[in-house]
Amino acid sequence: MALPCHQLAEKSVSHLYLNLNNYEAWSLDIFEGLENLSLIALDNIHAIAGDLRWEEALFDLLNRVIETKQTMVLCSSHLGPSNPAFVLPDLRSRLAWGVIYHVNQLDDNGREEAVRLRAAERGLKLSNQALQFLLHHSERDLKSLMSLLARLDTRSLQEQKRLSVGMVKRELNLN
Repeated sequence: MALPCHQLAEKSVSHLYLNLNNYEAWSLDIFEGLENLSLIALDNIHAIAGDLRWEEALFDLLNRVIETKQTMVLCSSHLGPSNPAFVLPDLRSRLAWGVIYHVNQLDDNGREEAVRLRAAERGLKLSNQALQFLLHHSERDLKSLMSLLARLDTRSLQEQKRLSVGMVKRELNLN
């Protein structure tokens, strides 16, 4: 969530990013006046679940945002809005008002399919052996896999060769 906020700063869009994992270091008045911004990005709101004072402060902020009708609020959480860890029923209700996306991590098959699709989008011919080697010898998160695939695409163009296990090994410095 932080990266898009950096892009907003470059365009002079009024916004604030808060990672609520750090909320204990802040005062409750951190939410004051935020309803005047264009975007409020609240990451990890599950961190305040069960802290009634912080839940009330967030609830009040959301009500002010609704009244002013000029601010977009984007929240992330490991908990759904109806999770009873949020003890304030009114906050659970407010959190459920907007659009909710449930994002699940990819399993091994999902990562394999994602890499295969991205390779095809790039016009890369990726053998099963090269794909399996890549998946078993590199970082497992999708961002790292896509970055590696981009580097392999460049290497493939530079060497004017098809992707192979050997090329993956060279890119990963496993020779």
